[in-house]
Amino acid sequence: MPPKKMRGGRKQIKKKVEEEVSDDNLQDDEDLLNQNDANMPGNDQEDLTPEQRDEIIFKVLTSKNPQAPHNLTKFSWKDRVFKTEDMVD
Repeated sequence: MPPKKMRGGRKQIKKKVEEEVSDDNLQDDEDLLNQNDANMPGNDQEDLTPEQRDEIIFKVLTSKNPQAPHNLTKFSWKDRVFKTEDMVD
């Protein structure tokens, strides 16, 4: 015997669930906006003297990797041995 068809029951339940979810989302959005207002730039900034503001700070970026190995080992097919090459920084 085939299952009985429901009339409108699922749609009403789904609609109620969607309304509850949308209300929760609105509350979450409001909470997020209030939280962002407290974290806006300028609220927790330090007051600097004019000398400190005019000071120029130079930063140098290098490609030196502290986790890189200091030596490399390669296999030489000509000599049929492993050779270690020391890397100089």
